[in-house]
Amino acid sequence: MERNSWDTAIRCLEVALHPNTSDEEVLAAINGYRRTAGGASLADLARKSAPAANPGELQAEYERLNRENLDLRRMLLRRVDESEQRLCDLSEELLAAQSRASLAEQLLAELRVAHVEITAGLRDEIRGLRDRASTDRPSMRSPFRDVLAAASARSPWTA
Repeated sequence: MERNSWDTAIRCLEVALHPNTSDEEVLAAINGYRRTAGGASLADLARKSAPAANPGELQAEYERLNRENLDLRRMLLRRVDESEQRLCDLSEELLAAQSRASLAEQLLAELRVAHVEITAGLRDEIRGLRDRASTDRPSMRSPFRDVLAAASARSPWTA
C-alpha cells in the first residue's frame, strides 16, 4: 500500500472514531478504510507507516524534546512572573491615578464654591457702587448751561 493510501485509511478511521460522527458516517468511514487498506490489518498499517529508527536516535530525540519542553516551561514561567509584576505595577499606578483624580475633583469643587462666593460678592459690590453713584450724582446741568441760560434770559438776541 502506498503512503498516500495509508494516510487516507487513517483519516477514514479518525472520522469513524470521532464522537460527533453519526452511525451512517461511521459505517461509511469503516467501509472507506477497508477499501483503501485493501485487507491490511491496522497493525500492518501502523508498522508500515512508522519510520524505522534505532533506539539511540529515539532516545536522543526524546531528550531533545524534553529539553525544549523544559525551556518552554521556564520561558512561560518567566513571562507569567513578568506579567504578574506588570499587573502589580499597573494596579499601583491606577490607585495613584484614582487618588490624584479624587484630589483634583475635590479641588475643582472647592474652586467652584469659591468662584460662586467671589462672583456673588462682586455683584453685591457693583450693585452698591451703582446705588451710591446714583444718589451722589450731581445734577446733569453744567456751568456752561447755567451761563447760557442766564444770558439768554437777560436780553433777547437778534440777528
